[in-house]
Amino acid sequence: MDSGTESIVELHPRTIQGYNAGVTVEFEEHPFGSAGEVQHEITQAKRVPTNPSFSWVEKYGNSIQNFLQYWIEYGMISPDTQFPLAGTLSGTKPQDFLTDWSSMTCLAIEPDPLQQKVVRSWLTVNMMPKGTGDITAKRDLTTTKELVTFDVEFTGISFVGIGINTFAQKILSSVNIAGAVPYNRPSFLQDINSDVAAANAAGYAKGASDLGSSALAGPGK
Repeated sequence: MDSGTESIVELHPRTIQGYNAGVTVEFEEHPFGSAGEVQHEITQAKRVPTNPSFSWVEKYGNSIQNFLQYWIEYGMISPDTQFPLAGTLSGTKPQDFLTDWSSMTCLAIEPDPLQQKVVRSWLTVNMMPKGTGDITAKRDLTTTKELVTFDVEFTGISFVGIGINTFAQKILSSVNIAGAVPYNRPSFLQDINSDVAAANAAGYAKGASDLGSSALAGPGK
């Protein structure tokens, strides 16, 4: 996973859902006595499959859907050629087409409220987008503009359990959140823009300075 994919997965989704670790049990029944009661015999247990789904609000320039489209067409399959367009690139290109090349692996962690301990975790491999979401356009001068939002479901095989939680705890513990208080960040502006300062406009600072320099002698002098 490169930095672009990491940012799209970790920072930009509005919602992430579809992770499930539930277990279902199947039974066979046979009559017990003549009163209508039945005996249940365990026949199989299954884990509810994980179907990760991400919801995004599109960015300026349609960067997220463009990324997903290139991922599909160059890394998975092109709708026009029916093979990945990575094979058409000049220079270095992949030597095989196994899923480790076309998919990503994600570790999803549900931490406790203090972000210190792992409550649940999923290690999901073979994650590939099942589409780009709808790519549409319209024009209506009588209505306000709309944000573009879309959902994309991913494939995936998830692993859960104590071993995955131990790995997830290692990753969570490596994230140092000491002092990570958003209210204490330095201001993104540290000085007055030079163009504004050079204009010597009649703003508050100049007005106060002029008033002080022209004031008659009094208690403050």
